[in-house]
Amino acid sequence: MDKKDLIDKIIDYLNKINPKVNSLNDKTKLLEEVIDFDSLDLAGLISYLEEETNLDPFQDGFIEFESIEELAILFTEKSN
Repeated sequence: MDKKDLIDKIIDYLNKINPKVNSLNDKTKLLEEVIDFDSLDLAGLISYLEEETNLDPFQDGFIEFESIEELAILFTEKSN
């Protein structure tokens, strides 16, 4: 799965768990700019991406990221 596909999946996921969010894009900062999105929601998103990609970019420890794009990159880099 490429970065664009993952970005689309992340945005779709966010829209499903909170239909009130709007104007999400690859530069959207997850914990700063997505209203009513907290660390528990983030854990759910990461778990969803792990299931979708069969990858765990955090198996060796947490890697910092802020935006939707940065999270997508983590899951695409591990597949290379």
